[in-house]
Amino acid sequence: MPSKRKSYSADYKLQVVKYAAENGNRAAERKFGVTEKLVRDWRKAEVSLTAMKKTKKANRGLKARWPQLEERVRTWVLEQRAAGRGLSTVQLRLHAQVVAKEMNINDFAGGPSWCYRFMQRNRFSIRARTTMSQKLPADVQAKVDSFREFVEKHVTEHNVTLDHIINMDEVPLTFDIPMGRNSFVDSDSTDSSFEKKKKKRREKIKGKKEKMKRKKEKKGPIFQRGICINLH
Repeated sequence: MPSKRKSYSADYKLQVVKYAAENGNRAAERKFGVTEKLVRDWRKAEVSLTAMKKTKKANRGLKARWPQLEERVRTWVLEQRAAGRGLSTVQLRLHAQVVAKEMNINDFAGGPSWCYRFMQRNRFSIRARTTMSQKLPADVQAKVDSFREFVEKHVTEHNVTLDHIINMDEVPLTFDIPMGRNSFVDSDSTDSSFEKKKKKRREKIKGKKEKMKRKKEKKGPIFQRGICINLH
């Protein structure tokens, strides 16, 4: 029976590297119970292991195909967030396509899959705002009073009656107010909103499969023109 694969943290690997540098690869193999090949690989990757978080166990995931483009897009996202502007994935993809055109990158599509990977690489996620973060102007009460006087004056001058006053179904909204949702923020948690949606989708598919399986098990043999057909 093959041995179960193990994963080791960056901190553990650096301990092995340090011991191997002082006592040799074979000695590190005996002391830590890992293969000599792993010791050699970890010693070669000492620089990258030092730059990693101590608890991280692997460098999983594909690297960016267009690192310079992604760096420009990342800077733009951070600027939008610093200005308090809402940002959706569609806006992100459109901006990335503009940047790609400026950099003469013809094979960049900027589709949803790229956007998802870009956000994963840069630890971005989409969350709902808890506040609009926009203060009312200092003279807001004066403006309200002025508008009320203006309306009352015109109602009196033009003999506007109640049957000429209606309620608007739509509320006007100025474009300088930031969006209420879809704000990019740094994701410090390992379980991002994308992962939650992915997990929920897997559970939904699993539930449907189990339901179909139970329905199939409940069905017994059926008879048709003297022929017994067993559905199992």
